[in-house]
Amino acid sequence: MAAQAGWYDDATVPGQERYWDGEAWTEQVQPKAQPHPQRRKRAVRLPFVIAIGVGALLLGVAIGGAGSDPTRSAEYLAVSEELVVAEDASAELAEETAALEEELDALSDEVAQLAEQQQAVVDAETAVAARETAADERDAELQQRESDLQGRETAVQTRESSVSQPAPPAAQPSASAPSAYYENCTAARNAGAAPVRSGDPGYGRHLDRDGDGVGCE
Repeated sequence: MAAQAGWYDDATVPGQERYWDGEAWTEQVQPKAQPHPQRRKRAVRLPFVIAIGVGALLLGVAIGGAGSDPTRSAEYLAVSEELVVAEDASAELAEETAALEEELDALSDEVAQLAEQQQAVVDAETAVAARETAADERDAELQQRESDLQGRETAVQTRESSVSQPAPPAAQPSASAPSAYYENCTAARNAGAAPVRSGDPGYGRHLDRDGDGVGCE
């Protein structure tokens, strides 16, 4: 069963959380929440609480030995020594705790900065992908326009070609022109009649092989 949508620890970056949409991991990340500052303050105050307890014990011993000098009793001296040891340990523990807090704060800042940098990279990659998609769409549109333009140019050239080539005029018999016959183009050229056009004396289809109305071109 798939986990519910929500923020979970990112296995790739310590101290970071990644959003699970219920089906797959997304690109949304955020720094992992740190412990509440009050909890650490309580840990720092714990040695002082111990020292206060030892001091209270000393006070009780002094009150219990009010009939004599309490500072010379074995109990008082033993507790005094324990108080000194507890105070030293408390001071050392406070220093260690302060150092750990500084390291933890620095680490938290680094994790936050790393998360921000990673999010910036994700945003940049998303923007680049969007730009590439837009560029591909523009290229496809330009190619389609070029194809349409070439098709139009071809159509125009076809129309111009059909208009620039008129049909050959129909042959009209000439009543006044004397009849002539040329067996071939050589005879027509020798007679000075080449080229022989449709309607001219001596024109014949055997001289006009391409049928354009002009023989012996």
